[in-house]
Amino acid sequence: MTHDRTASVMTRLGTPTFALCVVLCIVGLLVRLIPLFEGDDMLFHQPTEDGYLLLTVARNLAIGRGMSTAEGTIATNGVQPLITLVFAAGYYLVDGDKAGGVRIAMFVSVAIAIAAAWMAYRFGRRLLVDHPRGDRLAALAASLWFASPISLRHTTNALETGLYTLIGLIVLDRLLILRRLEPQRRAVSQLSALGVWLGVCFWARNDGVFLAAATCGWWCVDAWARGRRRAAWVEPLVIGGTATVVTLPWVLFNLINFGHPVPVSGRSEGAGATFGGNLDRLAATLAENALVVAGVPQRFEDHLAVQLTSVVVLAIAAAALAQCLRAAGRSERDVILVGASFGLALAGYYGLVFGAKHFLARYQTPVSPLWALLTVVSMHAFLAQLAERLHRPALLKQGATAVLAVATGLVLVQDSRLIRLRGEHEHMQVVEWIRDHVPAHVWVGAVQTGTIGYFHERSLNLDGKVNPAALVARQQRRVFDYIIESQVDYIADWVGMAYWEDDLKGHFRQVVVDERRNLGVLERIDKRAAP
Repeated sequence: MTHDRTASVMTRLGTPTFALCVVLCIVGLLVRLIPLFEGDDMLFHQPTEDGYLLLTVARNLAIGRGMSTAEGTIATNGVQPLITLVFAAGYYLVDGDKAGGVRIAMFVSVAIAIAAAWMAYRFGRRLLVDHPRGDRLAALAASLWFASPISLRHTTNALETGLYTLIGLIVLDRLLILRRLEPQRRAVSQLSALGVWLGVCFWARNDGVFLAAATCGWWCVDAWARGRRRAAWVEPLVIGGTATVVTLPWVLFNLINFGHPVPVSGRSEGAGATFGGNLDRLAATLAENALVVAGVPQRFEDHLAVQLTSVVVLAIAAAALAQCLRAAGRSERDVILVGASFGLALAGYYGLVFGAKHFLARYQTPVSPLWALLTVVSMHAFLAQLAERLHRPALLKQGATAVLAVATGLVLVQDSRLIRLRGEHEHMQVVEWIRDHVPAHVWVGAVQTGTIGYFHERSLNLDGKVNPAALVARQQRRVFDYIIESQVDYIADWVGMAYWEDDLKGHFRQVVVDERRNLGVLERIDKRAAP
């Protein structure tokens, strides 16, 4: 049976396409898995700083401390709930073991990435059902996405990104199925099921509300345009109402326990935002998604040449999207508009009104499979038109072979670099210093407490990302008073923290200022903790 299915897929895709997709999938899988089999030191280098924030909360939840940080003493909602619950189940299985919990979280992340790639293929295949090469293009887009450096970076971060991407694809796939049904055949149960998936998407990440708004908005517009005035309100109301019911437990939890529907992490990251403050990096981030296999190093994203090149890439992508909309059927066009609106909302929100520009690429990842599909389909259309105009039919195959060879080469080069970088972590030098110099019972403060808080549980978050009291202090511009009044005896973080000594004079003194290792440590003069 398995052999027959494989043969069927090979027949649909063609042997060369099938072989290339297999190679790309193997590359994407190996890059994700290799670091997980090289010992605990390498394993602990895989989650990101924010990933460790989430893992800390997940572990505390599993061992009976609730959603909390700082050794269970500070309640928090500064995480995305769905993946936190998933990872908490892993920690429960290993009785809170830190290495075991990270290992399970990373393997779960790999499984989610595989599922997202498969869903990208299924959705692409369904969307391109009338395209003579739809199967091949969908498979190539999904495989390139799975092996791309963008996907690899953001689906192995121990955060919600991979799960959010997967659920977003499921929503679009279910939406396409519904849109292709005759209006009279759409049951309330089917509309409600779509609403449930949109609610689950919100649980994956709360900006899933943009996908819900795009879905309901375009549904209303289409029904109104078809003269179905009553359905233009009733059907989106069923979808959106169901989604709202699903999201309510999390929203109410936030309101009742923290006084705000938005988690403290989102409020903290948006606290220092200025309107349009992230625009200098937005174009490069979006162009990176459009190119699929060519990542832009973060340090170059705000360079003028990169920005101008990115604008050109995005202009070409916009023209390609317009062409796809003209060529698509009505149902397909509706779904494409929903996906495009979702991506535009993410770009607008995080580019214009949010802070944390260093996370901009991660925030755009949920729509990256759609970018991959657009790029692959558009490139095929361009080569086909070029071959037709030049009266050289062989040019399509030759051009496609050349483009895919370059794309595969870029994937291999960048993925091999990613494997080398997997042994590095921007915060482990801080963890090592604390481990060597600070007893477990002593409190340590830091702006970035994800990694250090996972390994040294008595860590106090100072930027408010997972600490509501610190967020209030930050909003009131009294962070230094908050530190002085706290139980913190050490402040350890990147080297810039060492220069907080001027604002903490008489209370803390510099102990370490190491520019090379990017390590700064302040020590309280009159320690609070017993020796």
